[in-house]
Amino acid sequence: MNGSSWISLTLYWLGHVAAGAILVGVLVAPWLDGKIAAGGFWERAVAAFATDAVLRRTALASALGLLVTARVFFRSASAPRVSSAAEN
Repeated sequence: MNGSSWISLTLYWLGHVAAGAILVGVLVAPWLDGKIAAGGFWERAVAAFATDAVLRRTALASALGLLVTARVFFRSASAPRVSSAAEN
């Protein structure tokens, strides 16, 4: 495994992990709203995600963008590509 493929694989998985973290944050925020110590940064951030629909939609779109970026730019060269019926 050369250095370039190691970096690509790492970025591929980091993109997936970041997208998953955003998705979990969006899904868990309404449940955590009001359960975190008052006055701190995290309490305000969770409240924003729990109450603001535009912020949640933007975060989900960003997570989708991270997934697409990881798959398009950092996919392993050995990963099989699906060919269309027109090419066969």
